[in-house]
Amino acid sequence: MKLIFKEEVIQFDTQPTVEVIINTINQLLDDNYYFSHLIIDDKEVLDDPEQYLQDYLNEIRELEIVAKTVKEFINDLLLSAEEYIRRAKPEIDSLSDEFYQNPTSESWHKFAQLLEGIQWLNQVIQTIDTTKEKPKNWVNYLEINSNFDLELKNMEEAIENSDSVLIADLIKYEILSIIESLGSEIQLTIDTEGYRHDLN
Repeated sequence: MKLIFKEEVIQFDTQPTVEVIINTINQLLDDNYYFSHLIIDDKEVLDDPEQYLQDYLNEIRELEIVAKTVKEFINDLLLSAEEYIRRAKPEIDSLSDEFYQNPTSESWHKFAQLLEGIQWLNQVIQTIDTTKEKPKNWVNYLEINSNFDLELKNMEEAIENSDSVLIADLIKYEILSIIESLGSEIQLTIDTEGYRHDLN
């Protein structure tokens, strides 16, 4: 079996275990790359590559590692966050209106989705914060993250008090504003330091 990463080719003389393969991949990636997926005998394996290795270990002839540089990884994360924000903004605006009137069970469902989205945006920021390369405007991201935390605490109080008007206010004037700020920072980062995938 041979293992390929960039220009490097490792030939295993004896059949390696799945653990040996994974350890070798981790050593090759080091801190400079993020694992994306494997190409095993010309087949892209995107989901659960470890399970695929266990299932077909004895049949595999060639394993190619597909990885992203830290910069590519951050760029792709920010592109995903930007897309989420673009789609979420109109929904957030109409959600606040629903809470001003009389929130239905559907409104509460959308509200739960909003909280999950905010949590995901927080995770994006925390993930990038652990990398050794960060955007030049990173301090602004951290400030936005702490603003999210503050408003989520306020939101918790509003929920405990069943205060749908306060929830609506927080959504409309705080959360939406923070999300728009994050969108602006992301756009600035991508436009000055990153790239957008060719849409053609």
